[in-house]
Amino acid sequence: MDMTMSMAAPPVLRGSSDYYTWRRQLRTYVNEINLMMWEAITGVSLHPADVTDERLRISLQTTAIRAVNVLLRAVAPEIANMIREDQTANEVWKYLERRYSKGTIIQPYVLLTELTHLIQVGSVNEFISNIERIANERALMGHPVDAGTKLGCLLRGVQPHLHPYTAAYEAQWESIALNKISNATDASNAELEIELERLFDRAAMGLQYYEELAQLKEREVDNVTLAARFTSHNQGGYQQRQPATTTSSQVACWNCDGHSHISSECPSPEKEEKRGKRGRGGRGRRK
Repeated sequence: MDMTMSMAAPPVLRGSSDYYTWRRQLRTYVNEINLMMWEAITGVSLHPADVTDERLRISLQTTAIRAVNVLLRAVAPEIANMIREDQTANEVWKYLERRYSKGTIIQPYVLLTELTHLIQVGSVNEFISNIERIANERALMGHPVDAGTKLGCLLRGVQPHLHPYTAAYEAQWESIALNKISNATDASNAELEIELERLFDRAAMGLQYYEELAQLKEREVDNVTLAARFTSHNQGGYQQRQPATTTSSQVACWNCDGHSHISSECPSPEKEEKRGKRGRGGRGRRK
């Protein structure tokens, strides 16, 4: 493994924008070469001068020299030119952290503020991804976010239409916290973190399901409304056309322009008067 990894190229740091990604990748690379090398880089290994065993002292010295070489290969040429040749691996490591970590001390607090004030803007899935991203960035800086903070951000940052579904998860959270108070031990703290992580996962899945369900119901309402409008529009058009058809089929009286009878059956006063005159004249002539 040592020979294979020595031939493989390490990740290369090119600036502040990729420092934390580079640091994570470099640790994986170095650990696969030699675990003692990462200790030499971070400054937690034994100093060769303090070791009495000859073989161990030589191994530590060799590892320290190789660690410097790995760091020089793991940075861009313009960065390597600013590193002095007499620096130890830990000195090079601290220099790179000061120069390219871009606010190692302040940034975790900025990220925590961003997390605790995070509000859902897009979908629940996007909101959960943002929570995980910020938590991972803090963890890379050595300031991991506890599960309770993530859970609180999730339950209190979702959009208002999902608030009715968060009450059950908050009740479970309260129950878990009460159990911790009654069993306050180191083991219970670890178990609490695990339980809250699981609750976070359940809440994330549940809220995603509720949002999808709400979207489906909204589509159903839109479809029903559209169908009702379509039916109402068609019925209204039919009713508007129907009177014209009925009127055209009715007859008209020539005497009074009525539509309930024909001219021979017209009950108009003028026609009745004409009928009376004809009746009286006829009876006179018969006499």
